[in-house]
Amino acid sequence: MTHKDDSTVTSLTSNAFASTSSSITSLYKTTILLNCGMASGLVQAFIFNPWDRALYLSVKMERPFLHRENFHEPMNGVAQTVVQRALSAGLYFPLEEIFSDLLHAHSTPSPAMNSFAAGTLAGVINGVVMNPFCRVKVSANNPLLTSYC
Repeated sequence: MTHKDDSTVTSLTSNAFASTSSSITSLYKTTILLNCGMASGLVQAFIFNPWDRALYLSVKMERPFLHRENFHEPMNGVAQTVVQRALSAGLYFPLEEIFSDLLHAHSTPSPAMNSFAAGTLAGVINGVVMNPFCRVKVSANNPLLTSYC
């Protein structure tokens, strides 16, 4: 094998390692974003469940939102909310990162516009994916309220 062949093999090997390293870094970053999003969704579920439940009860019972009875058992139904919010936030952050990278590589040089477009696209995809979960949650609680989701 000549010196030229050695340098070609070395070049191909280093490119393969760089590609593998890059994909591992990307996978690691996506995993971190997914985990952070799911943790964020978990926190959101526990913080906002009392208000979500009060809103649901105000519609179901046809009474004002701030009525005392709407806040009687604020953590009732939190398990469904945890799953929905954890999945929603867990999906959003990796999707936003993917769209941000794609738009940065193939779009206008405006960082603000790219961020806006990436967030909007991630939100649309997230809404389409999460809508069936919302419908199941509402249908399980009250079959008459399925038109609200």
